[in-house]
Amino acid sequence: MQIQTKANRFDVLITAHHLFPFLDEFDERFTRAGCRVHVGPPDKHVSESELLALVPGMAAIVCGDNPITRAVLEAAPTLRVICKWGTGIDSIDVAAARERGISVVNTPDAFTRPVADTTLGYIVYFARSLGRNDRAVRQGMWVAQPARSLDECTLGVIGVGDIGGMVLRRAVNLGMRCLAYDSDSETMGLCTSLGAEWTSLDDLLGESDFVSLHCALTPESRGIINRARLAQMRSSSFIINTSRGALIDEDALADAIRSKKVAGAALDVFESEPLGASSPLLHLENVLLSPHAANQSPKYHRSVSRNTIDILLAALDSTG
Repeated sequence: MQIQTKANRFDVLITAHHLFPFLDEFDERFTRAGCRVHVGPPDKHVSESELLALVPGMAAIVCGDNPITRAVLEAAPTLRVICKWGTGIDSIDVAAARERGISVVNTPDAFTRPVADTTLGYIVYFARSLGRNDRAVRQGMWVAQPARSLDECTLGVIGVGDIGGMVLRRAVNLGMRCLAYDSDSETMGLCTSLGAEWTSLDDLLGESDFVSLHCALTPESRGIINRARLAQMRSSSFIINTSRGALIDEDALADAIRSKKVAGAALDVFESEPLGASSPLLHLENVLLSPHAANQSPKYHRSVSRNTIDILLAALDSTG
């Protein structure tokens, strides 16, 4: 049977490098929809200057965390749709896109389980002193390091969306006392149904052994963990961030760890990525660093890629 196509209605630029391995699976769908696909560089950190050269003539962009700035949008007068592979759209100038009538869409509930897995892994690592025991043995010391059971610990979750809710659900089932804070008070009912305690940010910081960030990056949440907030935390507590790097003042965090005002941190995301060689975080004990990898999962990468293409083609079709 001959495939019915709509000849080259749309030029689509794809810079979301995690989607690249699955593109062949969507060839027929792109052809049917009349899409001619252009693939960006195989580096996930495609710069603004690179995008300026790639976007002219495009009807749509499928991006990762690439900087879709006002300048990029001005260089793409034919652009109709920006589709984010994943959830967070803070790297997109949404206001500028709306001014130009460009639709901005994302892939909701993209990596809830893998990121929640990573968060719980960090909690277990620190609570059970896995790293400290490993280092002790390698240094010739056969001495068990102090550790706690999870049901001795309190977890504070900032941001109760899909991932924050999943972390709370799992932590409650593991016996942890769980506190939750979100700027949207409508999540209070969900927290209560999960067995978590809704509380203020001040109380959460003061009572938690682990503080895990799961809120979106907005002007209000940027730097939500700063020097003043770090001073409210217990000296035995740990910060976990698998959301957005700019939620934390990294210099303030490094100072707090160095001065033992907090015990340590696990960071999968950073304000500037990749993390620069001059970062003080690279030289601190009790700090786990990861290259924005909490979403790693073949199953979910394929699923998110499929959903992203569904959402992209629907959005393009709605533009005529």
